[in-house]
Amino acid sequence: MTPVMMATIMLIIVLGSPVGNISAKKSSDSGINNPDRCFQAGKDDGRDSQFSQSEFDTCGSSYEHGFMKGCLSVDGNTRDVCNNAEDAG
Repeated sequence: MTPVMMATIMLIIVLGSPVGNISAKKSSDSGINNPDRCFQAGKDDGRDSQFSQSEFDTCGSSYEHGFMKGCLSVDGNTRDVCNNAEDAG
């Protein structure tokens, strides 16, 4: 095999290799596999909605931590208020 052929083959291999895990579809993973999505969902709910038991069942502590962070970001909310909101959910 000539050096030119060898370089061409190496170039094809390098350029054809994926750089990382690239996915264009929206993830439907549970919280175990997608803690960032769960945290953000909790944070959004904590700011302007009630605690979602179904999200918590899917996501676990990632959702719960996000909910607390979102709830505490609202002026006037205390940890007790946010804990009570979680308990009501």
